[in-house]
Amino acid sequence: MTHLVNNSLKLPIDVLQPEDLATEEPPTAVQHANSIESWVKFDFKRVIEDTSIRFEHKHYGSKNTFLTSVFPIQRRFSVVPQGLLRQDKSHLPNLAKSVGSTGGQHYGRENDDQRENDRRCYPDFTVVKVIPTDPSTPRIHYLLCVIEIKHHRVSKPEDKAGMASQMLRYMVTCIKHRYRDPHLKGFLMYGRYYQKFEIDGNFVNYVPYELLDMYAPGDPLTIALCQIAIQEWNRMNVHDMPLAEERGTEDPEVFWEDDEEEYQDGKVPEWLKAVIDNSMDESTDESTDESMDESTDESMDESTDESTDGSMDLDG
Repeated sequence: MTHLVNNSLKLPIDVLQPEDLATEEPPTAVQHANSIESWVKFDFKRVIEDTSIRFEHKHYGSKNTFLTSVFPIQRRFSVVPQGLLRQDKSHLPNLAKSVGSTGGQHYGRENDDQRENDRRCYPDFTVVKVIPTDPSTPRIHYLLCVIEIKHHRVSKPEDKAGMASQMLRYMVTCIKHRYRDPHLKGFLMYGRYYQKFEIDGNFVNYVPYELLDMYAPGDPLTIALCQIAIQEWNRMNVHDMPLAEERGTEDPEVFWEDDEEEYQDGKVPEWLKAVIDNSMDESTDESTDESMDESTDESMDESTDESTDGSMDLDG
């Protein structure tokens, strides 16, 4: 006996195309945070505090579940592990290019210059809003935030510098994506601590030395993520002109905030100097890519570097 399944995959794709997302009154950020199941938070925190975990990919399951609870599929959010951020289209000639669902571009697989694809970035998680389109038109994903995970055992100054530089590369790459939050947030998670990055026009704002505690009163990381979800709760399209066309061709920059009291009289720590130097380098230079990929120890990056092969393509 054949069981009848609603919206069966056997149906033609045009029949499966959904109606517009129904508008509803979104909860507050606190209400939404309170709706996350306790077992999700338990598993999330347990993995963070498990000192026996050596590799980043061991964090993927619990963090993916946590992020999916914050960004529910019922509102057409999608949490994409190892989501591809395509490079700035200005790096590509008008030949053998393809455009992804967030507006980034890259070379075709058969092009002699496909080595340019080495400029692509694969953060641990990207969160998007899926905008259903007619099957005859390209897919559209509206990019909401980028999340990178680093092992809490990272302690060497050069490794900490590499973490921030890697995240900055991801954020700068996002600037030229056409379909994204104008103030796209990035979160670099380091054990129970995290750094926050934000795009503002052609700038990436962040505080290099500021590590925020996700365990602090008020659950700041959970609330920050919930605020993004609430902001995009009822989004049904990308609105307005694509961002990359609005801004023109100015080069992206990186901006960091200095604490004059803490870093006066040349007391900037060496690891922070390295972050500043690295962040102002050409973000897509192959040597910079190599230094960022190799800056963390083998126990951290083995899973991240090797998972690129065959990983899910955000823009595909």
